[in-house]
Amino acid sequence: MANPGGVTEVFLSKSQMGGFYYFDIFFLLSFAVVFFGPFNANLFFKNKTARGIFLVMLFFVFYKIIVWGLIVPEVSFSDFVRYTLIRERSTIFGFFYFIPVYLFARRDIKSFLSIIIIFNSIIVLATLLTIVFGLDLMQVDQFERYHGSNTLRYLIRSYNFLLLLIPCALTIIIGKIRVKYFNILVLGGCLVVIIIIISITKGLYISAVGMIVSATWMTIKLLKIRVHKSFFRIAIAAGLLIFSLGLLFPKYLEYSQKAFQDIFMLATEGETTEGETSRYWQIPAFMHEISQHPFLGTGHGYDQLSKEFDINQFDATDFPLLAGMMQYGAIGISIYLIYYLRLFQIIKGILKKLASLGRAKILRFYKYEFIFSIMSIAYMVGYFLRFYQIFSELINGVELIIMSINTGILIACFERINIKSQVEYSSQLKVSD
Repeated sequence: MANPGGVTEVFLSKSQMGGFYYFDIFFLLSFAVVFFGPFNANLFFKNKTARGIFLVMLFFVFYKIIVWGLIVPEVSFSDFVRYTLIRERSTIFGFFYFIPVYLFARRDIKSFLSIIIIFNSIIVLATLLTIVFGLDLMQVDQFERYHGSNTLRYLIRSYNFLLLLIPCALTIIIGKIRVKYFNILVLGGCLVVIIIIISITKGLYISAVGMIVSATWMTIKLLKIRVHKSFFRIAIAAGLLIFSLGLLFPKYLEYSQKAFQDIFMLATEGETTEGETSRYWQIPAFMHEISQHPFLGTGHGYDQLSKEFDINQFDATDFPLLAGMMQYGAIGISIYLIYYLRLFQIIKGILKKLASLGRAKILRFYKYEFIFSIMSIAYMVGYFLRFYQIFSELINGVELIIMSINTGILIACFERINIKSQVEYSSQLKVSD
């Protein structure tokens, strides 16, 4: 799912797959299960919330294909087919990946949780074994973080799906919720934190802090847990984590502290402790193009961009917030913001419903919906906390899939909570009658 740890990108590359792309196979298999497996695909279109998001996505994909891919860049039809429809197909199909996820989570949410726990834990364990013992299990890249410091950062190709283990584990630990594979989940969550720390990547640090704080706060608030009891459990987990990190990577505690220092200095002074500047240097170039193409955007490619700026200033992966605004224009972004709005409405509805249920009912009847809701909402908090990375799913196919997965999970949880509460209400009416 979503290239966890980069394993699919490396071991299922085109050269390994005889010219086929792994995403195409996963996408076809996912939808084959929907239409030919034990799922009722009609349930998706009967769900008003799911249907609404689907229509927004469909409208935006149409805009992306016609305006972003053909009209604005003024490319030939053959180039349009080759680039937009073939090369960029993952950033088109990925918008609809929430459909099979929704149907799976709606039908069997318990098994879905087990798959996430086992699958992600295996990937993150293989990653750490590769780093510590030099085993050739995962693709791990090494780079020097600070020039001349001999500080190596260990990076994998994709962290997105693995990050879900952090809020998932925290929710279960703090809430004292009994689930299958609990020990594996706790181990996996701790290992994900370790590989994030040794990446010495400021963006990942921000996301991790956002997920940890939001998952902790929501769990305490909704389950009405005393703060001092939660703090004790978190302190034990944090102590074990720090001990493990100090044992395996003793220098990285100091490096991570320096990275957090850099985050603070970038936010307040615009440069790091080493004097490195932030992404602010890209803003003039992006803003110039946004002002020149305010409504429809620039579309894909670089040929139509101004030559008075260095091409490196238009790196979409570094500043997807402005890159998305530049490429899709006010009309395209306005359409896409409807999706964000609908997503926030779902999140608000879930939190309101869970708050009305109370601790006893949640733990007895809604524990899996609760775990998944907190997990996906915390991921969204971590995502939006890195404000400059907003719209990154419009640039990166893997980011798009993980966003789509969380969307499918939230829609399924919202529906399951509503259905269960309606059944409970009906039962109460029958008893009163």
